[in-house]
Amino acid sequence: MVYVPDTDTLVTASADSACTVWRIAGGQPHRFCTFGKSIIHMVPDSVACPSLLLTAALDGTVSLVSLDSFQPLHRMRLPGPLGGRPSFIAGFSLMPL
Repeated sequence: MVYVPDTDTLVTASADSACTVWRIAGGQPHRFCTFGKSIIHMVPDSVACPSLLLTAALDGTVSLVSLDSFQPLHRMRLPGPLGGRPSFIAGFSLMPL
């Protein structure tokens, strides 16, 4: 789960669905959009004010996603699925571009 305070947005993910972007308006969450599929891990570039999100999916896809547009900026595929592997991006941090 990643919270973006500037836009009052929450991004959630689960292994059985896409990342879901929620807008928190008046204390009530509203589904805004979804992206990716079978996301098992995600890491923001900054905890205080994230603008990028690194995601890992069960099929081995790793994506760098803009939290402004929710579009992938870069995508790569690891050899083989991630299912059963330890989370390889746990503890990973993004360096500012």
